[in-house]
Amino acid sequence: MDANGKSETWFSPLSDSRGIKLTEFISTRNLFVINEDCGPTFCGSQGSSYIDVTVVGTDLLEDVSCWHLPTYDSLSDHKSIEFEVILDPHPPPKKGENCTFHLKKAN
Repeated sequence: MDANGKSETWFSPLSDSRGIKLTEFISTRNLFVINEDCGPTFCGSQGSSYIDVTVVGTDLLEDVSCWHLPTYDSLSDHKSIEFEVILDPHPPPKKGENCTFHLKKAN
């Protein structure tokens, strides 16, 4: 997300009020910032900053890796962000998903 907030949580050299509020929001929702320290995510005529944030929940936290800023041009003041999500193609069944219904015996 384009957070327009700075926080040391996503490697900004300093935090501002927007970043502090967003960090509190992320923390209270049991979410996690997965940004790596790859440099500023925004570079414009006014300077550069770390204002783009990638956030995941606990259900994806262990499946996300390789967060980085690619070298190709994004055609925007915001740099492109890439990361990998590797999901298990055979997740364990949830409770009730193993139910089998015998439709021939249905009334």
